[in-house]
Amino acid sequence: MVALLLPLAIPTGYAQGPDTPLVGFVVDSLNTAVPGDVGPDGITKLEVMFQDLGARTTTITLDEPIPADVQVVVIVTPRRKISTPQLARLWVHMQRGHHVLLALDPVRHNGTNSEDQRSGAVRLFGQAFGLSLADTFLAEAWFDRESARELGTSYSQVYPDIIVHPVIAPLITYELPVQVWGARSLAVEPFGVDSEATPLLRVRTAFGETSRFLENRDPPELVELTPEEDVTGLLNVAALAEDTATGSRLVMLGDSEIFQNDYGLNYAPGSLDPLFPGDWILAQRIAAWLLELPEDEWLPLPSGYTWLAVDGDASDWADLAATTPDEPGDVGAAPYDIQQVQAFRDRDYLYLLFDTAGIPGEDLLLTIQFDSNSNGNTDATLIVERIAGAIAPILVGGPDGQLPVPAAGFAVGDRLELRVPLRIAGTSGQVPELCLGDGAVADCLNQPLEIAAVNTRAPADVLYFDGPLVTINTTSRVNLRGGPGTSYPVLDSYGNGQVLAAVGRNVAGDWIQVQNAAHTGWIASFLLFGNTDLMALPVAAP
Repeated sequence: MVALLLPLAIPTGYAQGPDTPLVGFVVDSLNTAVPGDVGPDGITKLEVMFQDLGARTTTITLDEPIPADVQVVVIVTPRRKISTPQLARLWVHMQRGHHVLLALDPVRHNGTNSEDQRSGAVRLFGQAFGLSLADTFLAEAWFDRESARELGTSYSQVYPDIIVHPVIAPLITYELPVQVWGARSLAVEPFGVDSEATPLLRVRTAFGETSRFLENRDPPELVELTPEEDVTGLLNVAALAEDTATGSRLVMLGDSEIFQNDYGLNYAPGSLDPLFPGDWILAQRIAAWLLELPEDEWLPLPSGYTWLAVDGDASDWADLAATTPDEPGDVGAAPYDIQQVQAFRDRDYLYLLFDTAGIPGEDLLLTIQFDSNSNGNTDATLIVERIAGAIAPILVGGPDGQLPVPAAGFAVGDRLELRVPLRIAGTSGQVPELCLGDGAVADCLNQPLEIAAVNTRAPADVLYFDGPLVTINTTSRVNLRGGPGTSYPVLDSYGNGQVLAAVGRNVAGDWIQVQNAAHTGWIASFLLFGNTDLMALPVAAP
């Protein structure tokens, strides 16, 4: 694996010099996060990203006029409101056709007292760019008093908007979540008199809490949706806009921790690889867009990951996939005659690519038998169904009946393409049985499916999980075990900051059942930070 090293090589054509773009980080009475702070709340890594893109960086204050040669102004985690004179200086900067990155947190959460809906900055940017901040705290239904109050446990995952923009294109392609901590929502008006705005990130399950947090009162024991007070729907967390008259650009985020050293831009334990690739890629591409660089000069995606889109297109497939042929024409009336299936697995998922003689129809049924523990017996059956052109939720059948598999993915294009979490598929080198048809007649591989193994990992091993999360909270590595106790076998180990889905607990609550793409296992509760009351999880059997 090739580690992502800092600093990275500067792209060709952007040697540092007096004529290269200058980025000014605001450090003044707003009490912002500063690039000179290498600690958890600093934004040193964000500064290095701008430098890796060829920019010079400096610190500025809004208490004085912004130098005319500053192309981008960066304001991250302001604890106080932007005053009228400071806002006027920002406005002069943007009227020159220059740009601003503004990342703020919910009012009164974690000691923040920044812009609210009535502040001059919110009204000005709303009128001029179509972006305005809402007075909300994005809460998940499973948040409780403690997890909502503390920054380190008020986290959740958001996903790219469906509107494709170069800044979020890889997040859409690879279905990458972005981790946020104590976020607020934005209002986005796509078209104004002289502005065009694009949403970047949106929530899946959270709602905008508007009363209990903003009135400086303690949250209730459980954070509950109050329809007459709170904001629901597809709430935006980040957006960008451009003034079509001046060319000025604005990026606004309702969460500042995305850019902070030990939050969104944290390293994976023991490496220089990003802990949250979605946050890392988003920050890099926002920086490149604000610097007005052509896309071929934007920083590449981090190495060591499986960059494979589940889209029915074989052009991005790895060369290491094993190919299992099927006997051509071995079925009669079946609508699908399998020609061959390619398969490989990384550390988290199994990927399959199907070549068939016929063009995929509106109806399709794919069943795969897995022997996940390599004992010669089928212990799981994956069911993928396409009815009238619509793909149904992917299910896995086992001892507990048929259950949905949120992190699985399936696409129909020139080929059929499938992604299956290894916690279901297992790490065996073969799949015993695979059949494809329309529900009435099927063609089955006439031999076991061969699987190649590659030493990369998925950029996200917790995908589309609408439930509580836990984070490893210790400086040493933590063992994931097969049951709630140290006598159970070790399945894997994780380092500080690793996020897992929380799916259950033992009766005492001192062991938590967790899950990602590769495993379902158990970790002692004292080693975890949860964004919920862990005792509220259902009791699960080993």
